[in-house]
Amino acid sequence: MVDAEHPYAISEETEASHTDSGRFLAAGAKRSFWVRTAAGQLGYAFLGLTRIIEQSENAIVELNSILQFF
Repeated sequence: MVDAEHPYAISEETEASHTDSGRFLAAGAKRSFWVRTAAGQLGYAFLGLTRIIEQSENAIVELNSILQFF
């Protein structure tokens, strides 16, 4: 749930499914995460997302708005 008290959520997808993150697993990704924030609030999730990316040999980020942080 994303709200004022919990401005972001990051969950790891564990099964191939019809979701975008599930399709990454179906295509051969080792791990896939789903990041949810309110519109314009990606900054709250950035630290958690950065930790995931730093621990990964390769990463695909399907989110244009993350470019504002790089």
